[in-house]
Amino acid sequence: MPLKFISFLLFITFKSIAQDLPCNYFPAPCPNETDLSQANNWADRMKDNVAIEQELKFEKKMSQDANRILQSMANQNKWQFYEISESAYDGAPFIFISYDDWEKTPYEKRPPRSYNITYMIVVNNDSLIAWRNWFADFKNKMQNGVDEYSNQMKSVDQNPSLETYSDSANYYAQQMTNYIEGHQQQYMQDLKMNNKTGIQNYESGLKKIQEKQNLYIKKSKDLQEKLITDPAQSIKNLQSEQANQIATFAGSSIVLVHFLINPYIVKSGLEDGDQHSLIPQYSLKVPGASYAGLLINKKLPGLNSYKLNSEEVFNSPASIATIMFGNFQAKDGYNNYRPSFEKSFINKAAVIGSTRQLKCDVLQNLALQIEGRPDKVSAVIHTINWNDINAMIGIKP
Repeated sequence: MPLKFISFLLFITFKSIAQDLPCNYFPAPCPNETDLSQANNWADRMKDNVAIEQELKFEKKMSQDANRILQSMANQNKWQFYEISESAYDGAPFIFISYDDWEKTPYEKRPPRSYNITYMIVVNNDSLIAWRNWFADFKNKMQNGVDEYSNQMKSVDQNPSLETYSDSANYYAQQMTNYIEGHQQQYMQDLKMNNKTGIQNYESGLKKIQEKQNLYIKKSKDLQEKLITDPAQSIKNLQSEQANQIATFAGSSIVLVHFLINPYIVKSGLEDGDQHSLIPQYSLKVPGASYAGLLINKKLPGLNSYKLNSEEVFNSPASIATIMFGNFQAKDGYNNYRPSFEKSFINKAAVIGSTRQLKCDVLQNLALQIEGRPDKVSAVIHTINWNDINAMIGIKP
C-alpha cells in the first residue's frame, strides 16, 4: 500500500471520530436540524404556491400522530425517541408537469402529498452510554495510532539502508546512460553490418547494468514494504475494530423508524448491483397491513453501515422491516411497490386536470421501515399500537 494513501486513509479515519459531541444522543445519529427547520418554515415553502396551507397542515397532523404513537410506545417500554428529519418535495411529483402549471394548481386538484419522517428509538440507554464511552477511548487509541504512524514514517525517511539502495540504483542508472552513449556508434554499425557478436556483446553489457539497477530498486521496495507493513496493518485493525464496535453498539442501543406518507415508491431498503431491491426473506404478521416483510442483511457491517444516507435511513443495517398500509400496485420489475392511486397518473391532465374526490391532505397509503438489529426491530414491531397506525389512514386533518 503506497505511503501517501496510508497517510490519507489514517487522516480520514481519525478525522471522522475526532470531533466534539454534536448532540446529546451522539454517537447515535443526530437530528438533521436543517431539514427540521426547513420543514417548519411554512412562509418559504408557500412562496409562489409551491406548497399550499392544506398540504402543510396535513404534514403537521401526520407528524403529530407519529409522535403520539411513538411516545406511547416509548413510555410503555421506558425507551427514548427523537426525531431525525422531516422531508417533503414541494414541487410537482412528475417531470411532465411544469413549475408554472404546478404553482397554478389549486387545492381541489392536487394529488396525494408525499412526506417522510424519520425517528430514532433508543431501546437501550445503557448501551448508548457504553457506546459513547468506547468512542472516547477509541479517539485516544486512534491518536496513539497517528503518533505511532508518524514516527514510523520518519524512520522510513531516515533509514540509512534505503538511502544506500536509492543511491546505488541512481548510480547504475547513470552507468547505463554512459554505457549507451559510449557504445551507441559502434552498436549502430554492428546493427548495420549484422555483426551478431558485437550486438550480443553490447546487449550483454547493458543487461548486466540493468540487472544491478533492478537489484537495488527491488531491495529498496522490499525494505519499504517491510517498514510500512506494521502501520498499514495497524490502521486496518483499528478500522475493523471501529466497524465491529459501531455495529455492536448501534445494534443493541438504537432502532430507526421511517414513516413514508403517501409514498410514490416503496423499496426494501437494500439493493443488488443492478439496483433491484432485495426481497425480504421473512413475512411478518402486522394487523391491517397490506404487506409486511423482514429483510436480513447478509453483508458484514462496515464503518458507514449505521450512518444515515440522503434518504435519512441507515446505509446498511442488520435488518429492515417494511410494513405497508393502503392499496399498492403489484411489485414492479425492480421489486419496488407503487401506490394504486398513481396508476392513472400517465400525463398532466390525469394528475392535476380535475377535482379530486380524495384531496392531497388525506392519508391514502402509509409505509413504515424499521431498521436495526433483528431482535430490536421485532421488539419495536410488537409494541407499536397498530390500531392507531390503521386509524391514520383516510383521516383528514
